Amino acid sequence: MGRTRKSCDHGAMPPTRRRRQLDPEAAAARDAAEAELKKLRKDLDDLEGKVKTARDVLADAIAKHMTAEVLSPTEAADASGYDRVYASKVARERGAPKTRNVEPPKRAKDSAG
Repeated sequence: MGRTRKSCDHGAMPPTRRRRQLDPEAAAARDAAEAELKKLRKDLDDLEGKVKTARDVLADAIAKHMTAEVLSPTEAADASGYDRVYASKVARERGAPKTRNVEPPKRAKDSAG
């Protein structure tokens, strides 16, 4: 029968696996590979933070311009790369009023009758 690891009921992470015993050359290659992966993971985490910040700035700008009625939802969507519904949603989440008019727009009367 194989050995099984007891589950931790206190929520802590289980212990990491034991490292294989390698000759010095293989151990150095393993250490270099682990260091590269850790660096790449850190770079990815940094970039994800920058993307989130950039998205927040873009969403704030969408809301600002839609609140000031400088851009319609369609125009904001075209300029931002989002679709119209998502641009409106982002703007509303940041306090912009709904863009849908309750009353239909007033039209000039036809002089023909």
